[in-house]
Formats: sequence, C-alpha cells, structure tokens
Amino acid sequence: MRERKFALVLPSLQIGGAEKVIVELANGFAERNIEIDLIVFDIRGPLIKSLDPRVRVVDLKCSSYRIAVFKLALYFSVSRPSSVLTSMYATGLVAIIGRLVSTFKPKIVVGAHNSLLFKSTNADNWKDKYLLLALAKFFFPFADSIVAVSNGVERELRDLIDVPAARVRTIYNPVIGNKFWQKLAEPRFHEWVDHTIIRTFKTIVAVGRLVEQKGFDILLHALAETRQQSDIRLIIIGDGPLRRELEEQALSLGIGPFVVFLGWLSNPYSHLAHADLFVLSSRWEGLGNVLIEALASGCPIVATDCNFGPSEILEAGKHGLLVKVGSVVDLSEKISIALESSTDTEAKKDARIVRAKQFTIDIAVERYLSLFSELEDNLVR
Repeated sequence: MRERKFALVLPSLQIGGAEKVIVELANGFAERNIEIDLIVFDIRGPLIKSLDPRVRVVDLKCSSYRIAVFKLALYFSVSRPSSVLTSMYATGLVAIIGRLVSTFKPKIVVGAHNSLLFKSTNADNWKDKYLLLALAKFFFPFADSIVAVSNGVERELRDLIDVPAARVRTIYNPVIGNKFWQKLAEPRFHEWVDHTIIRTFKTIVAVGRLVEQKGFDILLHALAETRQQSDIRLIIIGDGPLRRELEEQALSLGIGPFVVFLGWLSNPYSHLAHADLFVLSSRWEGLGNVLIEALASGCPIVATDCNFGPSEILEAGKHGLLVKVGSVVDLSEKISIALESSTDTEAKKDARIVRAKQFTIDIAVERYLSLFSELEDNLVR
C-alpha cells in the first residue's frame, strides 16, 4: 500500500488567519510522523519560523496564480501527494485547475476560511470582484471536498455552489494547542494591562489585521463615545494597510493618547489574559480565530454578531455580548455594560475556557485525517 503523503497550499507565509491555520495543521501532521509538504507560491513571511522542521517547504517561486497552476501541476506529477488541502478560495482554484492539467490526480480539498459572498462583494481587487464567484461556481464542483471553518460558511457555500451535500462539511480551525497555553502565561505585556500596577482605568484589547473587514474604525468611534462616561484605554494588536488612517482617526476623535497600536506581535495572548475586555468589531468573519483565543484566555468578550463565526463560537451570546454590525451606539453600550458588570464569575470564565477547547489543534488534525482517509479509500492508482 502506498505511503500517505499530504500537501497543504498557501500563497505565502505572511501573517494571516488562514496562513496560521495551515501552519498549525502542517505541524500537527508532522507530529504524527505523516509526510507533509507545505506548498507556497512565495516563501517570504515570518511564519516560516513557526514550522516544524519535519515539514518540507516547497517554494514554487510564482509571480502569478496563472504560473502557479502549471508549477503545481508539475509538483503533483513528480511528488504525487495523496491529498491536497488549500487555504483560500484562490489557491483552491489553482489546485483544481492544476490537477486538471496534471498527469497525477490527487484528492483536492478546498478550504473555505471566509464568506465567499463577502469576499466577492467587498473585494479590494478587480479579480475577486468580477471573477471569483463565477470561477468558484464553475470549478469548485470539481473538488473532492469543500471544508468550511464554520457552519455559517458551510450553509452559504451549499447555497452558492452546486455540489452534493456530502462534499461540503465544517471542520473548526486548529486554534488552541500547547504553545498557546505557554504563551498565555508569558509575563510580557503592555503596562496598560499590568495588574501589578494600581490603575484607575480599564483596558480593552483588540487583535486583527488593520483592514476594513475588522471594523477598527467603528471601535475607535465607540471608544470615543464610551470615554465620555469612564476612563477606558484601547490596545490594538496587528498591522495592515489602514494603520496610518486609523492612527489619524484616533487623533481626530480626541482619543489619541488613550489608544496604542502595538503592530504585529509574536505573542498577543498574554495581553488577552490580562485585559479587562476583548472586543471583536468585525464587519464579517469566516470564523474568528482571535475570538477563540480570547475565550481560551478567559477574558470577557464583546463581539459583533456578523454573519459567520461570533454567534456560533459564543453559542448565541452565552459566552459574550453580541453587538449589531456597524453600530457605534450598540458597541459603545455593550462595552460599558461588560466593563461595569459585576456578574462575571469564575464559573463563567471557566465556561469560556471549556468552550475554547472545542477548537484545539488535535481535534482539527484528527478530523482532517478522517476526511483524507474517506477520500483516499476511493483513490485509483
């Protein structure tokens, strides 16, 4: 019997939710002594330092997705992986078309990490805006399986893509593992969340790429409103193209001294563990990995009730307050309620941590292994 070999596909090793998920899966497979290739179109990015040395990185050195199709097809023919998991809609299209022109036909699993509809209608480039949805509808039926990161994304894909129901399923992201708990305990964090210092204010922490999707502009407006009643500070962890614009917005709102942008941190988790409140202000999500990390830290939570992710993770508000998307007033009010609440008990904190443990790396790896086994049982050599 042929030895199993898996391949995971990423455009690069830059920081991003889907990228971190694929790296965690690659490491999880490697720990189980499974031969694993991580295919990247461009090897650049800090996540390469997070990879288990047993993961073989294959750099296709592609300048475009068009070139990636043919280089991936050649990789399939030479390396002959049994199953291939992609990270994003675009890489899914590349893998499917690559298999069509390759002499070897591995099983293709398309990872759906975000809303396909939102990705198309809120596109930041013309290809996603005018081509992505049409190409997905045409090519995704050729995939052997489509894996959504939440039940909400799964339902959307069933409505949009004409594929048999059995070929679309949800597998939650591998978010929580041993390294998370180690980093959570590290004593490295900003002085605004240092509880060894006597503080007269409370601190909110928010984490994510500084892009429109994450709604940090709404959060800044909500902070300006909330600060009229009480002394609240905000730490934003993450980087992105809107950083300067958001910094200028904070100054124009008169809250510049009370907001700090820390940029990307290799360990944001210790901040979550010591914050008075975590806020997710996203306009849309596929799941919301950072929300799971906040749960695992035990931190109280306020999150927008966007289409996919938050309500599912928080079990319809059982583990945190949900807010209307885009509403500065509702977000401000819920922040005030959460920070003033005296009802956040140790039992509620423990319940948040228990819920987060449904999103462990071990569970995700086992579910992907089960899926690959199902698919490969029918693989013709």
